[in-house]
Amino acid sequence: MPYDDSESLVDCGDISCVECSGVYRITPVPGTSFDVFCDVDTFGGPWTVIQRRFDGSVNFTRNWEDYKRGFGTPYGEYWLGEHGRLHEGWNGTMGYATYRRFIIGSEADNYQLTIGGFDGDVGDKFTQHSGHYFSTFDRDNDQNRNRHCAEFGGGGWWYRNCYGANLNGVYLEDNGTDVRYSMNWEYFYPERRQAPLRNCTLMVKRK
Repeated sequence: MPYDDSESLVDCGDISCVECSGVYRITPVPGTSFDVFCDVDTFGGPWTVIQRRFDGSVNFTRNWEDYKRGFGTPYGEYWLGEHGRLHEGWNGTMGYATYRRFIIGSEADNYQLTIGGFDGDVGDKFTQHSGHYFSTFDRDNDQNRNRHCAEFGGGGWWYRNCYGANLNGVYLEDNGTDVRYSMNWEYFYPERRQAPLRNCTLMVKRK
């Protein structure tokens, strides 16, 4: 069961304890409550986790409605839904990217992404997606005239032409070969363009 703090938690930023990461019930607007994983332990937190992947147990090749509603469970791998930060390679190498601005538009705007203010120890591969729309295999909103990026990339994402980051791509357990449709962050390893990642977490917090 989650920690039931729905009366007091707007999001994970309202958590005051330390070393208490876990699933909490939040109420971002009156009358709407749901469970999320709150990361209290990572530097800069508490963070509200909107995507978490670590073992490939949840399929991220989903249609528009699935991404809209969310899928998986905050106790495991999940996508919160359309109501960023850590990436890990298979050899244990950690990398992070933080952004001071992260805004997702409404469904009427195809969940247009606005992102900026990069800092991190991996190259900035996400800012190039700013201003672009969310796409899935059944809803093509990218700007590539020759390729359906969501089909090419293997998951729902703010595909452009097509991507520098593909964190909802297919989970692969072998990173010996670069795979274009894998869950990857271009040049996470400087000598490799699309090496599959082992873990990935997207987290947000109120400014």
